[in-house]
Amino acid sequence: MNEINYRPIQVSDYDGLQALLQNEWYSHYVAKDREITQAFVQLDLHNCLMKSSFGYVAVSDDEIVGVILGRIQANAPKLAMFTQDITANILTLITEESPIVAELAQIFQNRHSANQAMKHKITSHYEAEAVLFIVSAANRGKGIGSGLWQLIQEEFKQQHIERYCLFTDKWCNYGFYDYKGLQRIESYTVNENASEPTHFLYEGEVH
Repeated sequence: MNEINYRPIQVSDYDGLQALLQNEWYSHYVAKDREITQAFVQLDLHNCLMKSSFGYVAVSDDEIVGVILGRIQANAPKLAMFTQDITANILTLITEESPIVAELAQIFQNRHSANQAMKHKITSHYEAEAVLFIVSAANRGKGIGSGLWQLIQEEFKQQHIERYCLFTDKWCNYGFYDYKGLQRIESYTVNENASEPTHFLYEGEVH
């Protein structure tokens, strides 16, 4: 197995983070319209970085194969400086007449609606949030997820955080959070006719 190195996120990681996000969450849409998909990927990454206080990446052979971003309520979103100008991407999205624009926009809207609906469970005792957590499919089962998770737990502990939350959905490996002992405190179904929830809110304690 190739060696896995963990380190704090750097400004130069932007392209690697974009590639990881695109490959793991948006690959299905790239074949439909690469330009539109990349615009949404950058918008998604921008939103995550804008509210994150810190982050770590897992690197193998100079490729980012995992990332975890965290936000501490009392700290400034330091990773906002890592973002890039997405004006061109926004213009692409609002000027293109493509079915995929509506499809991806609906995904964003569903996520936003779900998170807003579940936020009523969040009170002032949540001092932090796990914002983004991805491990490339090709590198799962190697302990990378646990390695990144340990880093965010150590960061929370150093900052004297006791409780944190995270939002996720059924398309992610949310069983990992059950395995790590987090509690699912709320769920949300985007389509009221769906047979199972689509989005979840978890809470965790730092030990």
